[in-house]
Amino acid sequence: PSGRTHLLFDTAPEGRVNRIRVWVDDGDTTDYLPAAAPSAAALSDYVGRYASADAEIEFEVRPEKDTLVLFSRPSTKLPLRPVYRDGFTAMGSTFRFTRAATGRVDGFLLTSGRVRRLRFERLAPVLPARPN
Repeated sequence: PSGRTHLLFDTAPEGRVNRIRVWVDDGDTTDYLPAAAPSAAALSDYVGRYASADAEIEFEVRPEKDTLVLFSRPSTKLPLRPVYRDGFTAMGSTFRFTRAATGRVDGFLLTSGRVRRLRFERLAPVLPARPN
């Protein structure tokens, strides 16, 4: 890419930054919004198992205290830090959760290093076996 990078700071009348928009003339545009700590009820929207057919890996997102934690076998445990609605970071990676038309979280896009927007689909919950 040979375009210039631009920054736009949208501010409220009292000077608080409402949004930072970053774009490249011949590339992507990204909006950064202030993070709000999600409530416990809001965190439950993200809890579940997610898999990427392309990467052949599965993650589980679980609540722990007042945050979300991403788990992967054998021993990965990453606390997810909210950065904007449906967006979290951990160890330099960005997890942008996506929603179906119904509003239900249906997966996430992972951006990390050279990986851009790798899709993870939400898996159906595993139900306990029914006794005979």
